[in-house]
Amino acid sequence: MGDKETDRIRDMTLKVIEKLAADSLPRVRQIVAEEIKSSSEVPKSVVDLLAHDAEFAVAAPILEYSPMLSDEDLLELIATSEVEGVLSAIARRSGLSSDVAEAVVATLDIPAVAALLANASAKIRSDTLDRIIEHARDVEAWHQPLVLRPELSIRAIRRISGFVASSLLEILSERHSLDDETRRHIATRVRERLRQEEPSSVEGNLKERVWADVSTAASAGKLDDEYILNAIKAKDTLRVVMALVALARAPEATIERVLKSGSAQMITALAWHAGLQMRTAFAIQKNVGKLAPGDLLPARNGVDYPLNPEQMTSQLQLMGIEHKA
Repeated sequence: MGDKETDRIRDMTLKVIEKLAADSLPRVRQIVAEEIKSSSEVPKSVVDLLAHDAEFAVAAPILEYSPMLSDEDLLELIATSEVEGVLSAIARRSGLSSDVAEAVVATLDIPAVAALLANASAKIRSDTLDRIIEHARDVEAWHQPLVLRPELSIRAIRRISGFVASSLLEILSERHSLDDETRRHIATRVRERLRQEEPSSVEGNLKERVWADVSTAASAGKLDDEYILNAIKAKDTLRVVMALVALARAPEATIERVLKSGSAQMITALAWHAGLQMRTAFAIQKNVGKLAPGDLLPARNGVDYPLNPEQMTSQLQLMGIEHKA
């Protein structure tokens, strides 16, 4: 084809993309977003339209991957978007600038800051890390990715060692080049934390009894949605935790961290990984995770999971859980 014909077909193609990007069906817009997410050849107006979409599944691919979104665009989205998950998608962008990273941290959004810390390519200034550490003591979802950040100063390491679990203290000591004094400091913290984490005999016996019951139910093929929903109805949080440990094949500490994270997406992805129905995931969000009504992630079409497998796998990676289809 000649240049004139090539230009004509290109213009027609772009018009089709623009029309599809404004389609009334979210699934159509989502397909467009996924197909153009890494392109730098599509109209900026289309990228902006999809990035501001009210459906997270539509906006997410653009927010996470599009090279056409500038720092100014990202800062504006952080400041104005009310769609849950937008901050986390931005936080996962490759090579995220320090200015955008600082804006994410300023929101103190738990899953978004966790995603930012887990993003090894993100540029995080030392003062921004200090701000995270100031608020991290009671946010377990931040502890592991904080420990794994490569650019921690000795001062930051000493502050973190004051509140993370003993297992993470050992990782902290192994991953970073520390002077002898700091190593001794962390060793002392490990011993202190082990004493603090040692369960009482009463608590230990209760866990053993609940775990035995969960194991029996699993062997009988009865560890399912009904089992967990009955535990939720009885307000038996320990039984829900232990059931999720068995179904998700994940450490108890990880399950508890997710349930306390305040993230509807993380809880939903965990339930999906455990093979549970979306109605159970919603009940866990509401009754165990204690999420506010505005933070809940409801089912799609009344029964379906609202996130696609790629999005849920991404959430699981933040938890350190590998999902095998």
